Amino acid sequence: MSNPNNICDFVTVDIFTPEECEEILKHCKKNYKLGDATLNKGDVVDPEIRDSKVSWLSKNDEKLTWVQDRIKDAVMSTNEQKYNFDLVNGEKIQFTKYDKGNHYTWHIDLGLNPPSDRRKLSIAVNLTDNTCYDGGNLILLVMGNQYHTIPPKVGEAIIFPSYIPHIVTEIEPKPGGG
Repeated sequence: MSNPNNICDFVTVDIFTPEECEEILKHCKKNYKLGDATLNKGDVVDPEIRDSKVSWLSKNDEKLTWVQDRIKDAVMSTNEQKYNFDLVNGEKIQFTKYDKGNHYTWHIDLGLNPPSDRRKLSIAVNLTDNTCYDGGNLILLVMGNQYHTIPPKVGEAIIFPSYIPHIVTEIEPKPGGG
């Protein structure tokens, strides 16, 4: 049984090297078409709430099998060590691109319809080096009143229960950062 003090918290773990992140980015940019991000309500696009581009990675993409395996291993290991949730089949991996001014306001990852209504753990992995931008922080509201700001770190995964409210702060270019 999981400790109730642990189920409202998060874990960070380095799962990809910067070189692996670059490889993933190149493959996704070449092979996946990005579209406007929608809200959990269905096909609603509202850039005031969620402003980014997304694509869902194919589970049959042989070039990304190792990526999917590494993410699954990180989630399963973290779950075994910390949460002990009854996990079943994972969803497709969402590839999200945030550009200047993009953000995602307060939300939870539990949806209204299958499969998102069965989510138990969420994972966010930053694939880019943040030397050229500010923002893109993941802020989690844990234990109902504690805010944790996690700046983007290339290759780092943040794993947390899907019911924890969180945001992604607005992306802004660094002065002289390109």
